Amino acid sequence: YGLLDMALTVIDALSEPPSPSFRIGLETKALTFVGLAPRLGVCVICGEALSGPTHLSPDGAAHRYCSTRGPAVTIPWLEAAEDARRRPLKDSIDTPMPHGPAWTFAETIEAHLARRLRSRSVLTTLSR
Repeated sequence: YGLLDMALTVIDALSEPPSPSFRIGLETKALTFVGLAPRLGVCVICGEALSGPTHLSPDGAAHRYCSTRGPAVTIPWLEAAEDARRRPLKDSIDTPMPHGPAWTFAETIEAHLARRLRSRSVLTTLSR
């Protein structure tokens, strides 16, 4: 509840929509706090450093030659998502986010809950 309270406090103080980095930070932090942190720095299949084309599964990133499961993502997007996960939410309001999948972490949360997130429609209205 602390994460949600902080997110709502930050959102309430905003005069314009937060960057996608804010939402991705919120989603990845939620996964981390419940013990489902996505591995974004190394391949979840082989454990090697990520390079070249990658895909994002519910568990984290994988080389394309290790797995084609999930959406294709770039290394800069993965680095920005990991940064958003580690950065305080209030510091992610204006942080740029490279182009990448919009709701992949929310979909991971929904898969674990076996239902849609009610907050997703609220977050959609806040998007730039």
